[in-house]
Amino acid sequence: MAKLLLIGDDDTVLGFRFAGIRGRVAKDRAAASALFRSAVADTDVQIVVITERISQLIRSEVDAFTQKHDLPFVVEIPDSTGPLPTRKSASDIVREAIGISI
Repeated sequence: MAKLLLIGDDDTVLGFRFAGIRGRVAKDRAAASALFRSAVADTDVQIVVITERISQLIRSEVDAFTQKHDLPFVVEIPDSTGPLPTRKSASDIVREAIGISI
């Protein structure tokens, strides 16, 4: 089974923890950067899930990593407050892809 690590805000990390997924809280840019670098360097971590708002704090770092590396796989998700206004929701993506509203 793939090892997954979440980087996010307090509420999102807590919610994932209830599902048995380990996570780390990033309160600022410096913490987000350090946690991201640590996660992608950990050979046990195969999927890094990072909330969109935290990812925005270190956008250039996340983009640079994902353009050069396939693993660990980096996935951005909305946090507990919902998607960023500039990002499409999952239901919008599905509706555009297959024409069905969920």
